[in-house]
Amino acid sequence: MTEGKPLLISGQSCRMAERISLALAIKGLSFRTAEASALKEEYSALSRFIEQGFPLLLTGKNGAAGWVTALDLLEKTKPEPSLFPNSNRGMPIALSFWSEHAASGPHHAGLGNPHADLVARQLTDGRAFLQGDAPGLADIESYIAVRHTSKDNHPPLVSSWMKKMTGLKKSVASEPVEVRQVGYYLQNLEPVSRPGKEVIGPLADALPAGLKLYSQENSALNIAFPFDGKSKSLAISAVDLDR
Repeated sequence: MTEGKPLLISGQSCRMAERISLALAIKGLSFRTAEASALKEEYSALSRFIEQGFPLLLTGKNGAAGWVTALDLLEKTKPEPSLFPNSNRGMPIALSFWSEHAASGPHHAGLGNPHADLVARQLTDGRAFLQGDAPGLADIESYIAVRHTSKDNHPPLVSSWMKKMTGLKKSVASEPVEVRQVGYYLQNLEPVSRPGKEVIGPLADALPAGLKLYSQENSALNIAFPFDGKSKSLAISAVDLDR
């Protein structure tokens, strides 16, 4: 039923889901979509969590909650093409915090777009994308910042780059799934056999009732949620939870 395509479940107008869809496009992966509001009542805790700004990416037996965790999942399941084309991981991930601040902050008409100007400076050496010849995470984050702070009047270099990014976004197919198909994806996730140590404190307190946060021996975090009498697991990072 899932046909091997990843499923992206998100709330309405979710910028984190927009980032994931662009990452899927860079990977050349067509995918399926579902809205949290359309989930069945028995998934209500999961639905509330998604609506809080934590999109889910489900692929095979693996599931990721949140943007940073979805990046890791995509890089592990399809290493090439990489979201880090010049192997620099630190700078693009740091850009995600700038990008979200820019996209959600106040926008002052008539003052130009400093975010677009920053992108233009990076492109002046003739490179096609911010990290070289191929698009990556740095382009995704910068695209989100520029697109959500202005619609036009970009420097020519930025306008050309924006067209490439918009074309990339449209280059892979996405299609909605029926609610019952979401159940097939959730059913396919790995069951929780050894959940690890339950996390108590602010990070866990932010989760809707019915979801539990666990820490593994390697410090990885996962969320456990009930499904058909079993407990299923989703990976998540402290970075996503702390946004």
